[in-house]
Amino acid sequence: MSTLALRNEQGWCDCCKESIDECYCYHLISWEGELITEELELLELEKLLNWAVNLAYQGSPPRFDGPVLNKLPIQVAKELAALSLNFSLMDTFGYESGEDMFMDLGVEGEATRTTVYVELIKVASEEFNERTIRTDGFTGGIYDIIEVENPDETRRRMEALLAPAIEAIEAILSSIVSDDA
Repeated sequence: MSTLALRNEQGWCDCCKESIDECYCYHLISWEGELITEELELLELEKLLNWAVNLAYQGSPPRFDGPVLNKLPIQVAKELAALSLNFSLMDTFGYESGEDMFMDLGVEGEATRTTVYVELIKVASEEFNERTIRTDGFTGGIYDIIEVENPDETRRRMEALLAPAIEAIEAILSSIVSDDA
């Protein structure tokens, strides 16, 4: 039985001795709607998302089997390609850049920013637990949370999975800069 399962069965955390609702020992990511909790974003994945959405904004969403996305696990690549296609089908009126589109929370379709995160977590973690919590107070809300047995190790695995795609983007960008010189 895993530590996470033990905590869920007993209702308290064996590390911090807090109740499940108060414990963040296994917390990897949380979000409300499409808004990922600040400072829990994975910078490499955010860079990939911004790159893909900027291509979509210019009318060329990346393919899952293209030169960057094919470096990712297939389910992550397909989710990212589908999200980019969602953006390319949006009306660009009122947006000044692809990043503006990316920050818009009204994305239509099944693929969203958080589904890309979830697919990456599925590949990188041995076991994960998804739950919803409600926070009290004036600024409270309903948050979805993904917890894993070892958040630090899982995040390192996620970064390692993203590294080849980030290198491919950097190679493309540097070739564009050298062509302009």
